[in-house]
Amino acid sequence: PYTTLFRSISGGADATNIWLLDLSRGAASTRFTFGALVDQTPVWSSDGSRIIFSSNRDGSSNLYQKPVNGMKDEEVLLKSSEDKFATSWSRDGRLVLYTSVHPKTKRDIWVLPLAGGQKPVPFLSTEFNELHARFSPDGRWVAYTSDESGQDEVYVRSFSMNSAGTAVEAGGKWKISSEFGQDPHWRGDGRELYYRSRG
Repeated sequence: PYTTLFRSISGGADATNIWLLDLSRGAASTRFTFGALVDQTPVWSSDGSRIIFSSNRDGSSNLYQKPVNGMKDEEVLLKSSEDKFATSWSRDGRLVLYTSVHPKTKRDIWVLPLAGGQKPVPFLSTEFNELHARFSPDGRWVAYTSDESGQDEVYVRSFSMNSAGTAVEAGGKWKISSEFGQDPHWRGDGRELYYRSRG
């Protein structure tokens, strides 16, 4: 019954926090994060019990995880010198897709395994911008935005990890949009995509 929103908080210089809207209680809002800087890009776990988000409270935008019930403080999932923004959490809870910003390769798509202390691995890292990556409900596909054609378009690639879970095998790609597309979202059954276009 929840959704998330962002709200600027007065009293802090350009502070942005994450709030929850309880749709079963007339959209009553509850503040979820309490940072003095920018908390953003919340991503729900499939069971609705946790949220991963990005925050620049330690300098770069790093990835944090926090239970929705607020019983525990957020914990750092991934910290590095590059800005990172969570975009999708696999339905089985094992993997998170995120965008990493690199000075040479621009925006890239990476995969963060959440179990066993495994390190992040790249999904797409090219000279172009790749972002807005989202797992299909069955975890076999990733929809994303790329500007490789000279403008933003939506693409889909097949997805699988190797047996050791240390590398991603990205298959062939299919271009979904035409004449501009961004920010794809899968329908619940995985058989259709929604995305933003011009106009």
